Amino acid sequence: MPAAGAGPLVFGLLQRLVAAGLAERGALLATRTLANFLVGAAISDRGRGFGATGVPGLDTVRVGMAYDEDLAHRIRELLADEGGVTEKAMFGGLAFLVGGNMAVGISNTDELMVRVGPDATDAALSRPHTRLFDMSGRPMKGWVLVAREGMKTKRQLAPWVERGVRFARTLPAKG
Repeated sequence: MPAAGAGPLVFGLLQRLVAAGLAERGALLATRTLANFLVGAAISDRGRGFGATGVPGLDTVRVGMAYDEDLAHRIRELLADEGGVTEKAMFGGLAFLVGGNMAVGISNTDELMVRVGPDATDAALSRPHTRLFDMSGRPMKGWVLVAREGMKTKRQLAPWVERGVRFARTLPAKG
């Protein structure tokens, strides 16, 4: 994984954004670019035109991103004050782990995966826009999927993220 070169790369990106007069936007883009880079995105400085970053000469190329980046950013914002949170590519999407245990994730169909625990599955499924998480024809009790309609706003998304974190914190920490 190219994490060792990510620091200088992000620093260089931030320098270019500051030079282009986009300092505030630069901090956000640098953070998102680093996140993309660490989970499989490639960054290419091709020296031509305006790329996806809006900065002359700098393009970003997404590789292997099978999940909704905006949803990932919204979840990161909600988890910003939580300790022990890590991200991991999983299930063709992106998982957010707390203490090494998955709390929530984004499926490759851009649904929110929430780990609620076996005892809370039925209550979670009684909520609108939910269904049981089913991996390859094998339903997984304790996990639900929330459709886009059920997480359009921060007010809708936050309780699901909190629920997943709350359950993950009941489990013994891993590694």
